[in-house]
Amino acid sequence: MRSVVSLSIVWLVASACGNTITGDFATDSGAAEGTDAADGASDGADGADGASDGADGASDGADGGSDGADGTGGPVDCQTDWDPTFFGTIAEDRVTSTPYGRDAGLGSVLAAARALDEGRGDNVSLTLTNVAVTNVVEKVGEDYTITLGDGAGHVLVYRVPLPTTPEPGMVLSATVRRVENYSGTLEITELDSISVSGATSEVYVYDSYGASLDVALQESLNVRLYGEVTSADGACGGDFQCFTLTHGLSTETVRTRRSLEVGDCAIVTAPVARFEGAAQLDLRDDGWMQVTPGG
Repeated sequence: MRSVVSLSIVWLVASACGNTITGDFATDSGAAEGTDAADGASDGADGADGASDGADGASDGADGGSDGADGTGGPVDCQTDWDPTFFGTIAEDRVTSTPYGRDAGLGSVLAAARALDEGRGDNVSLTLTNVAVTNVVEKVGEDYTITLGDGAGHVLVYRVPLPTTPEPGMVLSATVRRVENYSGTLEITELDSISVSGATSEVYVYDSYGASLDVALQESLNVRLYGEVTSADGACGGDFQCFTLTHGLSTETVRTRRSLEVGDCAIVTAPVARFEGAAQLDLRDDGWMQVTPGG
C-alpha cells in the first residue's frame, strides 16, 4: 500500500491583493472537593482552602470535581479544553475560514483525474496560474508531496521536485503533465515549468468539529478538529498506528507514528486523506497534531 496523505477537494481561491492572495483567491481529590462543597461560597470569598480550591474558589466547592476544567490537576475535557490558535504547520496569520473563490486551473486538472478509472493515469498539458500550496505532506529524497487548492477544489501533488522548499501559503504556477487516480485518490504526479510567486496566499482551513468527514467532498482539504482518543485500533501499515478520535458526536480514524493513549486529547489540522474509500487523517507530519495527556 502506498501510504501518502490523500489531500482533498475543497473550494479554494487565489486573487492577488497587494502581496497577499486573499480568501477570494488563491491535589485536590474528589473527597477534598466534597469538603469544599460543605464550606459553600465562603471558600471562594476568603481563599481559606488555598490551592485545594483551585482558581475558581467557591465554584469548585459547589460542584466538587470541576478543578479539571480550570487546570488544577483534574481530568481535562477534550471537547472544551483546546488551543484555538493551533493550526498544525500552517502559520496562524495565514489561516482563513473563507473558501477560495477563483479557479487557478485546478478545475481542469480535477476533471481530468476524475475521468480516470481507479489505478489509471493520463498524460495531460494543463496550466496552473497562481495556485496556493495548502499543506506540505512529506519530503522523500529531493521530491515533495504537497496539496494545492483553489476555488475549484483541492488535489494531492505526489512526489515531484520543486525549485524551492514549499510551505503552506506559497503561490506557484506550473504545467501539469500527468494526473492519476490512485486507489480513488486524485493526484498530480508530474509538473514542469514551475515558478514560485513572491506573493503569499491565505490558507483555507475548514473547522470540522462535530461533523463527519466526507472524503468525496473534502479530499486533500485542510480540516481542523479536536476531541478525545477513544480507542487504539492497532498497527495500520509500516510504523503507523491507528486510533479513533471522537469529536462531538462524530468519530474519525487518525493514522500516526506518535504514541497515544485512550483518554488523550488531540487537536488535528491536516488534509483529508482516503483509505479504502473512507476519510482518514493520515498524519505524515507529527506537527499536524497537538496532544494533551488525558486525566
